[in-house]
Amino acid sequence: MLYKNRLEIMHIYKSYSAQDTMDIAQAMAKQATRGDIFLLNGTMGAGKTVFAKGFALGLGISCTITSPTFTLLNIYEGTLPMYHFDLYRCQEQVSDQGFEEYFFGTGICLIEWGEYAKNILPHHNTITIQTSNNPKQENFRTIEVINK
Repeated sequence: MLYKNRLEIMHIYKSYSAQDTMDIAQAMAKQATRGDIFLLNGTMGAGKTVFAKGFALGLGISCTITSPTFTLLNIYEGTLPMYHFDLYRCQEQVSDQGFEEYFFGTGICLIEWGEYAKNILPHHNTITIQTSNNPKQENFRTIEVINK
């Protein structure tokens, strides 16, 4: 179980393919509620954008999902609005971007490279997803969920 009375819970999923990662994310999206913030952390190629694609499917979003590396934010409408950020290029400048209205808004935020936004995020409803890949097994990913 991912949520239990919104207490801090950690769950570790193992993904053996991009489809596994998308399935895990889709299931999480179906449990997400308005105002939740998901921080997607991990190295390049760890599966953050693949996770975002599966999450969007769980919210009933059927359009193509791409990482907003240069636009910083893509907004998608589904059963709940999904605000998809990629903060790789921002790093220390997030507070100057005006993103707070989304962090405190009524949709769900998915933030790739979310560690760069920690200083301005609300402490409630923030779930950290840490993805990591294994160089010896190209398609294997570990997805750690921490609800704080």
